Amino acid sequence: MNINTYATTEKINVQFLKICNRFHFIENQFTANYGRPLLEVFILWRAVFVFIFSLWGKVFDLWVTVFCLWGLVILDKKEIDFEFSKVKDILILS
Repeated sequence: MNINTYATTEKINVQFLKICNRFHFIENQFTANYGRPLLEVFILWRAVFVFIFSLWGKVFDLWVTVFCLWGLVILDKKEIDFEFSKVKDILILS
């Protein structure tokens, strides 16, 4: 994982922690106002949010990796095309 991907992942983690903190605040308010039964519902929702955000982070890392590899393929293709054009010029001149 390069430094840019690491920094982006850290930003995502910070945003996720902010969302979790806000979620805990709302959860505590519901518990204080309405009692314990809603707590189980929020535990389920928390599990759903954790799963979605962890999956999204993995998909984002995969997307960055594929994009970087695609860029390398494009650069290699340009170099190969350039080398073939030099070979064609040499054949035409000879």
